[in-house]
Amino acid sequence: MSFKTIEAPEYPEIWNAKGALQQGDSIEGKLVDRRETANKFGGTTIYYVIEKADGTQASVAGSADIRSKLDTVATGSLVRLTFTGYKETDKGSPMKVYTVEVDDGE
Repeated sequence: MSFKTIEAPEYPEIWNAKGALQQGDSIEGKLVDRRETANKFGGTTIYYVIEKADGTQASVAGSADIRSKLDTVATGSLVRLTFTGYKETDKGSPMKVYTVEVDDGE
């Protein structure tokens, strides 16, 4: 019997990391992957991988707002996400809000 060591996957840099965004910042490219990972709260976090025009990739952490919009988009679609600011949730905490656009091919 032979065992092989499994390495953790490398994820591209997170575009919307905490504190990194300014209102109006955007990312545009092809949605190439969705990755689900365990988070520190015992749940899962979804990362959407965007391949930009220059060939580099970035991960986008799937907030409730992003998930509700990107989960309807097919892998391989051209997308643009723009950070528009914050909105207060029903519980009174701030939530990042994004405009999500999909290229309709026209």
